[in-house]
Parts: sequence; C-alpha cells; structure tokens
Amino acid sequence: MQSFKIKGQKVFTALNHSPMGYSMPATIGAYLADKTKNVICTIGDGSMQMNIQELATISHFNFPIKIFVINNNGYGLIKQTQDTWLNSRRVGVDSESGLAMPNLIKIANAYGIKTVEINNHNEMGVKLKQILKSKSPILCDVIVDEKQKVIPKLEFGREIHDLSPRLSEEEMNLNMIK
Repeated sequence: MQSFKIKGQKVFTALNHSPMGYSMPATIGAYLADKTKNVICTIGDGSMQMNIQELATISHFNFPIKIFVINNNGYGLIKQTQDTWLNSRRVGVDSESGLAMPNLIKIANAYGIKTVEINNHNEMGVKLKQILKSKSPILCDVIVDEKQKVIPKLEFGREIHDLSPRLSEEEMNLNMIK
C-alpha cells in the first residue's frame, strides 16, 4: 500500500488495525455491493487462515473474486516485530518456531476454485492478465521471500512521517510538503 496509485478504483483496507482475516469477508461484501466491478482481495497467507471458510462462500455462489495471497510461509509482520523488539526470539510465526501452514493451492482446489501461482516478477505480467480476465473465482498464490521486511514502516514512538529506515533530516525536509 506504500506505493499503490489509486486511479478510478476504490480500496478498502484495515491497515494498522491488523484484523487478520479481514480481507476475505470485506471482499465478499464489496462484490455484493457492486457486482459490476472487478473485485480483488489481497491477503497474507497467515491471515487467510482466519477466514479460510469464506472460500466455500465464494465457490458456492461462484463470485468472480480474485484472491491474491501474499505467501511468505508464516506471519511476516509478527516475525518482523519479534525480530525488532524481541531480539529475533520467534514463537509461532513460521515452521521453525511452531507454525504449520497448509498448501493454499490444494485448499482452493478442494473448494473448486481455480488457482495460479506466481513465483517471481517475470511471471507477473502474463499471469495477471489471465487472472483479471477470468469471470470465475481465482486464488493466486504469490510466493515471496520469507525474509522480506515491510519497509518503509512506522515504528513505535515516531511521528507518522518519520518512517524506518530513517531518512536524513535534510532529505526528509526536501520531501515534506510545506
């Protein structure tokens, strides 16, 4: 969301509230509010577990929703928080620390939902066109590096414009609207 340009579309998000699983029911609600629009869900693989049963609703009613799962094989933001504040003492955030993650492609297929996997940026163009043209529900498993951090990121105690990694005071002043 840090670089997403919104033009001629609407975005519903609950960023910074972090209600894991929000995206699936919100996407269904957005589709039911206006069935003429191409409705896209972006959700983390960890968040997907909170409302995975919504795949049954999407499949049963054949809602043409496109679900993009950002798959880092765990709870990436929680992992980042544990790295930052707990000296990387991780608990329940990835397979090494006790979290079991299912194969989402198999689960979506079990519900009768078509699936696509994107493994790198070279595959994106062709696969995105294919996904967005579809008139049926699709789950796209977007595989990302498990070590990828969310940057820039607002850290506790900082002003909203003072993100990490920090800019020099001179560069920050050049970017500030006065």
